[in-house]
Amino acid sequence: MQTYVKDTRGTGFWHEAYFMGGGMETVAVNMPQRLGFRKFAPEHQARGSMFSARTRARREGTAQVDAPVTEHELYGNS
Repeated sequence: MQTYVKDTRGTGFWHEAYFMGGGMETVAVNMPQRLGFRKFAPEHQARGSMFSARTRARREGTAQVDAPVTEHELYGNS
């Protein structure tokens, strides 16, 4: 995962989640087409809680697995 996140080598990744109390999200990396929610929903840069849908959706609990890399490792101070 660390290697993929740092350099996808052109491979795309697309994930969508529907949350039981409301809400939804899409994570898309290197996807040339606008699929699923991206066809109609506004897009935002993925920053903060990058590896935890639970946190982004403001759900209780903590992630069960540590993130493979930190956002600082990926983006530096940007």
